[in-house]
Amino acid sequence: MLNKINEYKVYILIPFLGVPVLFNSILISYRDSFLIYLGIILFFLGFSFKNIKKIPWEMIILFSLPLISLLYSNDTALSLQHYFFFFIYIALFVIFYKYEHKEKLYKVILFYSVILFLYILFQKFYIYPYLQNSTLLTENQMGVLEQNRYMATFSLPNIYSFFILTAIYVSYKMYKIKKNYFYLFLILINITALIFTKTFISFGLLLLMFLILLYRDKRKYFYYFSGLVVIMGIIFFSLRSLSSVINSLNLRYLNYRTAYLIFKDNPIIGVGVNNFDLHYMAYKFKEANIIHNAHSMVLQSLADLGLIGILFIYFFIKIIYKQLNSKWIVFYIIISLYFFTDMMFYVPSVAILFWIILATNFKNNSKVYNYRIKTVCSYLVIIIYITLSLFHFTNPDRVFFNKIKSKMGNYKNNNKNYSLFITNYKLRKYFGNENSKK
Repeated sequence: MLNKINEYKVYILIPFLGVPVLFNSILISYRDSFLIYLGIILFFLGFSFKNIKKIPWEMIILFSLPLISLLYSNDTALSLQHYFFFFIYIALFVIFYKYEHKEKLYKVILFYSVILFLYILFQKFYIYPYLQNSTLLTENQMGVLEQNRYMATFSLPNIYSFFILTAIYVSYKMYKIKKNYFYLFLILINITALIFTKTFISFGLLLLMFLILLYRDKRKYFYYFSGLVVIMGIIFFSLRSLSSVINSLNLRYLNYRTAYLIFKDNPIIGVGVNNFDLHYMAYKFKEANIIHNAHSMVLQSLADLGLIGILFIYFFIKIIYKQLNSKWIVFYIIISLYFFTDMMFYVPSVAILFWIILATNFKNNSKVYNYRIKTVCSYLVIIIYITLSLFHFTNPDRVFFNKIKSKMGNYKNNNKNYSLFITNYKLRKYFGNENSKK
């Protein structure tokens, strides 16, 4: 029975990939769904209990550092949301540590990538034409439709493109193992899907990944196939205009600059885990769009944790550095760059793929000193995060949102204004004004 549970735990991915909207950066979450998934996580964690002691020191320290902000976060409820996400990452690392059925895991990811590709074709020819005549969409949602950017079952094209990058690399690894041309076909359809998302960051990372793999594995063809990279770039920019990319880069620059200003005013300990959202409107530039995180793991960590955030980034990089001899190192580097340049570290519906693949192929070559202390620390971190995750479902944050719904009037029918109203409400609560720094 235990062997069967171990083999089929790969299907723990289904709630993430099937209903990923539950795990994106959305202010109002579906608490019951979170609670059910927490139960599933705890069930499989119980059968992987012995793996807890396998958590490396770097990972223990990495996820211990954000706990410090419990002492000073203005809005603990917002922090609890990210603590729950962090618990998912730790738990899935434990559950999938040295997972024996790697190919089953990879095939689930690839099978779902095909389903999503078929679904975006359905979006292109049926759903999008229908929605373009709808009056229920926000300005941002209509902008995505007008640009014909596809997102499959995810809430944003860039989130879907993260999944696609993972599927492309997994397809490449399976081709290397099986020598089956079917996996090259999967690479082709996933590249097509990535182009349909028109996400310039993921497309740039795809080209970088392609060049690195080509140089490492097929060096004699490197210069010949580099021309293919140029052709792919031309195709991408023919589908998404250069002006659109420049506009996105400009907005991203303003978001990054805002995160830096928050860090500059709170350099020692930051504003608290996930409290960037709370402070953003006080620092927002007039030309910037409304966001709820810094769209960068690095800048989000600096804004939320101050100098502690530098340590957070250091230990994350150290985890990757210790995998330099892994066959998956290119994947780790590419995904880390995605974390550093977008919000994906805080989107569990796709970030879990990084932690699961890392756990499955983890190489722990370093000597462990004070083994007993490390084991105790591992159990302690797990217990703390389980406790915080339980608080996530009973915290005042959800009650707080419910209480102000009656005061919102017509705002509740517009997602953009709804998010803005909630943020401003919190600003008035903590700062007494809604002034922005320009």
